[in-house]
Amino acid sequence: MRHRAAVAPRLLLPRAPLLLAIPALATVGAILLPLAYLVVRAAGADRGAWEVLTLDRTGRLVLDTGVLVAVVVLCAASIGVPLAWLVVRTDLPGREFWAVAAALPLVIPSYVAALVLLGALGPRGMLQGLLEEPFGIERLPEIYGLPGAAAALTLSTYPYVFLLTAAGLRNLDPALEEAARSLGQGRLATFRRVTFPALRPSIAAGCLLVALYVLSDFGVVSLLDYPALTRSIYLQYQALFDREPAAILSLVLVCLAVVALALESRFRRRARYHRASPGAARAAVPVALGRWRWPALAFCSLVVGVFLVLPLAVLVYWSWQAGALELPWDEARNSLVASLLAAGTAVVAVLPVAFLSQRHPAPWTYGLERTAYTANALPGIVIALSLVFFGARYGG
Repeated sequence: MRHRAAVAPRLLLPRAPLLLAIPALATVGAILLPLAYLVVRAAGADRGAWEVLTLDRTGRLVLDTGVLVAVVVLCAASIGVPLAWLVVRTDLPGREFWAVAAALPLVIPSYVAALVLLGALGPRGMLQGLLEEPFGIERLPEIYGLPGAAAALTLSTYPYVFLLTAAGLRNLDPALEEAARSLGQGRLATFRRVTFPALRPSIAAGCLLVALYVLSDFGVVSLLDYPALTRSIYLQYQALFDREPAAILSLVLVCLAVVALALESRFRRRARYHRASPGAARAAVPVALGRWRWPALAFCSLVVGVFLVLPLAVLVYWSWQAGALELPWDEARNSLVASLLAAGTAVVAVLPVAFLSQRHPAPWTYGLERTAYTANALPGIVIALSLVFFGARYGG
């Protein structure tokens, strides 16, 4: 009996098939190319290049980057989680509309969001022009630095938390919450003790995507003059005669990504979720908002108005002012083709990694899944230079 008990767990975890393992390893190997490039560059650096780590300015850059990541993650979670709960679990009027509208800010690039904020809310922006004549306001407060960068990046990233949390809520067995309510727990206590712990993996995954996005962002921090690591790395790479310090700073950025991965993993491991009954999941009964319906609608309207309607209105106004309302069809077609090719390639490449990590759990498949995230934290210039570097040396 002991022998059978010891063998049974192994039967639940069959060996990963080669048809999945080989493409998964190839995908992760391609993802690791930028990291290999950084290691090669850093390994060939002299002592003077490594002194970049001893500078007070580097420590300040790491601190400022960490602060920006923390602020944006907190803001994105504060918006995305309650918005997902309202859209999925309540009788909010127009839930289908809010579900689509809340996710649409993903189509606005972060640097475009930064331009819109500068043009609309900057010291001499559109809002200041509207307030100047009736109120005599000649200049609004500066939005450069942390406030502006955090606002622009929150606009571009909160849908990650919203979409993943909404998916987690749809997959959550309502019997868990019903059991808690039947034991006398109120709605707030049920959410705190049952719903939120079950949603931890979804929320953690969304926050991880937000953190990696912020770590890799260059456009927002440059436009809004925020001292982040990516901006310093770009300036270092502009000096083509001395790329080693930039490579070393990029490795620091990778270390921050590893910290984000470790925090997400720890947060996710605290979740404990099991179905209360076998079979297909059923939809939860919508929560009646009652007198809270209007505050909920106001919250959704504020989020969609600030993060979607305002940027689109500013862009349309600028286009109208420039007399360029005609759509540039060639550029739009090229963007669509490039997006579809990139999306299709990414899906095909990542499917073996996803299947391995979920269907064949083991330390090495878990490591593959974690490694696949690291490239998200690297600036685009690092990835491009790594492809040029290896292509020139080994591609022909």
